Formats: sequence, structure tokens, C-alpha cells
Amino acid sequence: MAPDLTQGARGTSVRPQPQRDDRINQAALTRDVWQVLARARTDDTPRTLAAAQDAVFQRYVPMARTLANNPETGRSGEQAGAQRAAEIGLAQAVLGWRRPDSDGFEVSARAAIASQLHRLTAVGYGDDQSPGPAW
Repeated sequence: MAPDLTQGARGTSVRPQPQRDDRINQAALTRDVWQVLARARTDDTPRTLAAAQDAVFQRYVPMARTLANNPETGRSGEQAGAQRAAEIGLAQAVLGWRRPDSDGFEVSARAAIASQLHRLTAVGYGDDQSPGPAW
């Protein structure tokens, strides 16, 4: 019979730590998308590469949206335009990333997102305006 892992010393109950488990799962998912992207780059299959880049992009969209809605880095008053600008910055970061791993990617992505948010501020706001590509 397997021991009851929810029972601590002297019969006290131990609660699972879902937040810790979520962080571990998120770290594993992040590592996985980067491994898939590295493999896709060596396979030289455009569709596979595009799907892998999209997976990396989707993994970091919550970070981009958080930056867009942060009063210090984004503009909470114009959420749609700020979120579009943040996603453009993130897309540029993903497409421009050449390393086989994620080391330093968040810093690079944050800089690209901040650049697009700054550019949005410089050209003005409006849901009809897109910050457009920065290249």
C-alpha cells in the first residue's frame, strides 16, 4: 500500500501547493516551445517553423498584454491600441530571435514591446491607428 502523501507528521494534513505546481508546469511548457522552435529551424520546413514561432508568441502574449496594461509601461486607457502595439513588439522579438534557447528572450521581448508602446505614444492613440512595423 502506498503511503498517504497528504498526511504529515503526527497525522496533520499537508495541502498540495497548486501555485508551485503551476510554476513548474509553466517552466516546462516554456522550455518545450523553445525546444520545438530550435528543432523547427533545423528542419527547414516553413510551416513547422511558423507553427513553432506562433507557439512561442502565444506563450508570451500574457506578458505583452500585462505590459500594455501597466500604467508605467503601457496605457491602460487605450487598451486595444496598446495591446496591438505590444503584440507587434512581441512578434518582432520572436521573429528576430536567433538563439536556440530562451536565455535573454524576455529582456529582448520587453524592450521590443516597450519600443512599440513608446512609438504608439509618439504617434497618438486611437483604436483605428496601428503603430505599424518599426523596420
